[in-house]
Amino acid sequence: MGRFFAIVVGFIIYGSLYPFDFSLSATKVEAWEALQSLRLFQRSFGDMVANVGLFVPFGLLGTYVLGTQKKTAGGFLLALVLGVSLALSLQIAQVYLPSRIPSLGDVAWNSVGILIGGLLHLLLEKVKFPHLPSLTSIQKAAAFLILAWIGHRLDPFVPSLDVQVIKDSLKPVLLFPEVTLLGLLSNGVSWLMVFHLLGVILGPDSRNFLPFSLTVSILLLEVCIINNVVSANNVLGALLALIAWWLGFRDSRWRVFFLLCMLLTVILWKGLDPLVLATVPRSFSWFPFSASLIGDPHFSMGVLIQKLFLYGSLVWLVLETKLQGPFVILVAGGPIASLEIAQIYLSSHSPEITDPLLVLLLIFALWPIMKRTTWVEKERGPTLDC
Repeated sequence: MGRFFAIVVGFIIYGSLYPFDFSLSATKVEAWEALQSLRLFQRSFGDMVANVGLFVPFGLLGTYVLGTQKKTAGGFLLALVLGVSLALSLQIAQVYLPSRIPSLGDVAWNSVGILIGGLLHLLLEKVKFPHLPSLTSIQKAAAFLILAWIGHRLDPFVPSLDVQVIKDSLKPVLLFPEVTLLGLLSNGVSWLMVFHLLGVILGPDSRNFLPFSLTVSILLLEVCIINNVVSANNVLGALLALIAWWLGFRDSRWRVFFLLCMLLTVILWKGLDPLVLATVPRSFSWFPFSASLIGDPHFSMGVLIQKLFLYGSLVWLVLETKLQGPFVILVAGGPIASLEIAQIYLSSHSPEITDPLLVLLLIFALWPIMKRTTWVEKERGPTLDC
């Protein structure tokens, strides 16, 4: 539980200091004056709810981690003190963020969230939950790939219930809908892969309602993420994936083969788009992540998360076909290496060793796990006997 508490603290710091555009020279007297004002209702209703909700997990987990069964009250008080100190420190740090407006009112609403979390812990102490079975290695690997996809969709991970944020997120799908074949295929195949991995984690029976509930949940969460948009490709791709899944794709014995072919098509198409030839061949970089180091780090991290899902899914499907030895590296890594070579002659790409190296790392990470798995075809498709 301590790890989850540390993750919550990290998420709070990330969400409070995003987009990390610190500037000492841009600090204004008005920012310090705003910090010292306790205007509880200065923010919008959505901001107040977000400030409360951000610290509810802190109060809930902090009371558990910092206390004991006999000293729950002590843990609650310690979590409250540490939480208020953290909230105040983050508001002081926001003085040096030109894009943020510090306020003691936010600290007050954060404190309310800690109090709610502590009270929830006291209530949950009276409830006994059934013991949850531990996940096998193969289930953990599938969960990692699903989390990578969710992380890609919810980047930059900063929620807000502000009405303007929600409007901005919905504008591309409501006011300026634009549908592209690559966008539809990319979203549809990715969701089908997520549904396939859900069956690995939770069994075949979970593949009926869970795909719909997960898809709707992610789309709703996307609307509440700042600097994130929901496009027509997102919505239609997810809808087509759900329709294909329920019409029989989930039960097809050729599911893995079709997924592999479609995923390879998406990866190659993305890697070659736009297909504009360079006047002079570009130099190939043998230094990993060279393009990421000279570009925007936040954008590069988002691209890396997406590639972890795409390439991890590619390796997963190749291994699931039961290929052995060098054929795994040839089928999974060959197209990616060929793609990087082709990018030497394209003007809008940066050919480098990063992607083939990433595929090799994923092969060596997943291969030992999946070779110990027996894939058994049952009534509704493959399940795992681990």
